[in-house]
Amino acid sequence: MPAGAKKLMSVIRELRLENVVLGCPMTRFTTRFAALLFFLSFVPEPLDALPLQLGELISYAFRLLWQPIVAPLAALTSFPLAPPEMSGSGDSIGDWVRQGLVIFISLIGAGAWSFETKRTNDATVRDVTRGYLRLTLLSAMVLYGALKVFAHQMAPLDDDLLSASFSEATPAGLMWRFMGYSPAYQRFAGMLELVAGILLLSRRTSSAGALLAFAAMTNVVALDLCFDVPVKLVALRLWFATLFLLAPEARTLIRFLLLRETATLPDLAPRFFLGPRAHWLRRLGPSFIAAMGLISTLSMPSLDETVVETRMKGVFFAVAQHESTQWERLVMDGSSLEATTLDGTQVSGTYATDEAKQSMHFTSGTTPPVLSEVHWQSQGETLRLVGMLGDKPLDVVLRETKPMQGRLMTWGFHWVQDKPSFR
Repeated sequence: MPAGAKKLMSVIRELRLENVVLGCPMTRFTTRFAALLFFLSFVPEPLDALPLQLGELISYAFRLLWQPIVAPLAALTSFPLAPPEMSGSGDSIGDWVRQGLVIFISLIGAGAWSFETKRTNDATVRDVTRGYLRLTLLSAMVLYGALKVFAHQMAPLDDDLLSASFSEATPAGLMWRFMGYSPAYQRFAGMLELVAGILLLSRRTSSAGALLAFAAMTNVVALDLCFDVPVKLVALRLWFATLFLLAPEARTLIRFLLLRETATLPDLAPRFFLGPRAHWLRRLGPSFIAAMGLISTLSMPSLDETVVETRMKGVFFAVAQHESTQWERLVMDGSSLEATTLDGTQVSGTYATDEAKQSMHFTSGTTPPVLSEVHWQSQGETLRLVGMLGDKPLDVVLRETKPMQGRLMTWGFHWVQDKPSFR
């Protein structure tokens, strides 16, 4: 073995991360900085996982608290500040400004806090931070894992997605589609996250849970960064949380996994909540958090389509039309429609059909909404629409396509493929 490798192994063997003197100034600063950083970054989690929209209300309240500080700083950038309502994006300019403020406040707060050495026990600070991160990571793993296991996160492919131009998809939409195409793979990825959350329930198995969560979150972070999914901040925070939980056991894991030595994990029993009543709190707290995550998932509406029997449903392409229409594609799901014109403009809204009169009452998605009536004539795969759609006259002949009967959705699974196709 090269001398350099022997020296590295010797250093690793002698490393004592668990015996670092918490009283030294640098360690005192990093311990308190990490505590402030993680608490300010994650709060109000894991309470945002509460069901019956309670979690959403709590998250909204905390966004409102940050708004007076975030808004003036966000105004200095070229990006518009989104309202505090949940938009589905975790990478808005408000989120980035807030994270920058959290880092700044944590640095200043940890510097000032480090001068106080008598009343604060840094071992307790570290243990409280680890306990909080364990509950937060547990909640996230159970919630997102259950979302995938019950196929509530990535919707299955439908006529609209299959008929859209491949080049018009966003990178995030592309990732959502390949995950939605295979419910089995989505459930497999969800099971890894769910098992990691279950292992985090008990302190005895929390190391295994954190290690599995680290592997799962590494994959999630890579996907979010490579496909520009707008939850990069959320994923990175959870990834760093797994690193913090694993840090005290790094030496032991390196010795066991890389050096193939017998190793014993350090005792990380918390130094707080040591009474008999606190014993039950430590046991029931994680279980309560996990149960709330599962209940929140099960209370979400299903992504499966509601079957509506009507001729006014499907994907259609224009084959003939009046010059004032200029449609290219029409997608209808039984209650809402979206038409794309030749210049890329989209017309959308909701509708209700009268099968006896072969008419459709359309309500545009504009503000204020415009009500109109369209009549249809159906013959085979063609459909003619005549009337008004919104405030524009409509006269178009459409031909129905059936993307669900295409190669992708009918390909199936093959153990043997003499001529593989990667088209």
